[in-house]
Amino acid sequence: MEAVERALGHQFRDRRLLLRALTHSSLANENEDVEDSEKLELLGDSVLNFLVAEKLFSAFPLEGEGTLSKARSQLVSEEHFAALARRVGLGSALRLSPGEERSGGRDRDARLADAFEAVFAALLLDGGIEAARAAAGRLFDADVAALDLGELYLRDPKTALQERAQAEGKPLPVYRLPDTERFDVTVSVALPLRPAYDFESFNGTTWTPESDPQAVITNSLRRVLVEGSNTDPSFNGVPPNPFTFRIEIQAKGCP
Repeated sequence: MEAVERALGHQFRDRRLLLRALTHSSLANENEDVEDSEKLELLGDSVLNFLVAEKLFSAFPLEGEGTLSKARSQLVSEEHFAALARRVGLGSALRLSPGEERSGGRDRDARLADAFEAVFAALLLDGGIEAARAAAGRLFDADVAALDLGELYLRDPKTALQERAQAEGKPLPVYRLPDTERFDVTVSVALPLRPAYDFESFNGTTWTPESDPQAVITNSLRRVLVEGSNTDPSFNGVPPNPFTFRIEIQAKGCP
């Protein structure tokens, strides 16, 4: 457990808390006097959500709730928690039943993520919120700094566009496919290139019968963000607020 403490930057006053955080229910089920980590996981999940939200709120003061929620979802996912658990060496410290050990539980994402949550609950109970906040800084600061908000915004462009329309009190987008097997998608966005907002257009992706419709729109929006940032240094890959998307579908005959 000493290696885990070093990685967290905290020496436990009550090591029983850390021992419990590392104990899987499979072992407790076979030993009546052993406490498992399940209740700690519940507390740790809330602690981590708070600490990550706090970091994002501080790191991106100009971003809205929607963008910060997407960023938090990425950082508090099971996959990310498991990666951080591996970084601090929780896998080798887990206390598992022989059966869970044989089934590969020591390297299973779900087991590692649960243990990571439980360890943060143990940190809170042992050292208070400042101990948990300090450990979160050691583990999350680099990931927060590396966030690409532009790419994050584009992971679900259809939802992003719908959310923006709702926020601005506008009708929801309506998508219609032309009666042709091939068409181009052009996306325009209002960029602060000059004192007045002007539409700047970027050619998107050509649709073919083999295309993925979601990819067509995603690539078009990505071109707006990437080319827009190259045109105007102040456009940092995140759509300005307020901004307007205008999607145009131009039908072409089949070749």
